[in-house]
Amino acid sequence: KSFDSIAERYAEVAKKAKNAADKPSVLVGQETKGQWYVPGADSYMIKFMTDAGASDVMAQAVKGNGATPTDAEVVFKYGSKADFWLNGNYMSMTTWHGKDDALK
Repeated sequence: KSFDSIAERYAEVAKKAKNAADKPSVLVGQETKGQWYVPGADSYMIKFMTDAGASDVMAQAVKGNGATPTDAEVVFKYGSKADFWLNGNYMSMTTWHGKDDALK
């Protein structure tokens, strides 16, 4: 019974977000030891993000449902157009204060 109420509420919020006028673009990914990992367009992480009303800037470049190794050049090409970057690794979180820092 509790799960059903959570699922119903989630669906209500997702429906509202789908109709929102402002849909921020987001890059989700993480660099680890020189390799970028980006969730595919069909992954649960991207589903949560798009259900919340955001758009995935990597949707055209990364398909599938798992974390996909992706060249830094591809990440920066699409990521430079994103309003937000999510899931930076610990080191980047301590040194990046915005998109401009990440692109240095």
